[in-house]
Amino acid sequence: MQSLLHYLSYWDAALAVVLVFGGLIFFHELGHFIAFRAFKVGVITFSIGMGPKLCSFRRGKTEYRLSWLPFGGYVSGVGEYSNEVESLGFTQEEAVTSKPAWQRLIIAFAGPFMNLVIAWLIYWGLTLSIGLGVTLPQVGAIVKDSAAMQAGMMPGDMIVGIDGVTVDRWSQVPETVGASGGRTLKVDVVRDGKTLSFDMTPTRSERTNIFGEKETA
Repeated sequence: MQSLLHYLSYWDAALAVVLVFGGLIFFHELGHFIAFRAFKVGVITFSIGMGPKLCSFRRGKTEYRLSWLPFGGYVSGVGEYSNEVESLGFTQEEAVTSKPAWQRLIIAFAGPFMNLVIAWLIYWGLTLSIGLGVTLPQVGAIVKDSAAMQAGMMPGDMIVGIDGVTVDRWSQVPETVGASGGRTLKVDVVRDGKTLSFDMTPTRSERTNIFGEKETA
């Protein structure tokens, strides 16, 4: 029983892989399909999945099918894989080989381009729906003998402004301080619901970066 539960625990991951690959392949092949249609190239088969046919229907001269194996898929244009044209019910003008090179190039690039478009839409869809994670400008600890300690800043203070510029994410703090050239800065913080202001003069110190190299900041 434990062994069965162990294997079943992987089903959600396996299903996610199938859905992601299936989606990527569908839109990739859809890109080729749209390009075929745009340049009036006949399409023999548009299949999602590989292997034996699960189900299909025909619309016009094209067969749309769903195959058993979810990893894969293809769209077959007239003249793309064989010289058969008239025997399949198409004309020579509908063969991909009758199209100029620039059209064939667009047809080949349409699949990867569609994947780029889908990735862009997914990224911005997630960003607009759940937002983009940022680190808040909240003080976590105070370095001993630093300008912040001398000014009276405390852990938990939320930095809301530096020299009159509103601060809403932590990355703005080192950027602003680093660009100050060592001049005195007015730093506004919120502590227990109250806004406090400190005058602080940045000083250079040595630190070790993620590569183990010494640098001053």
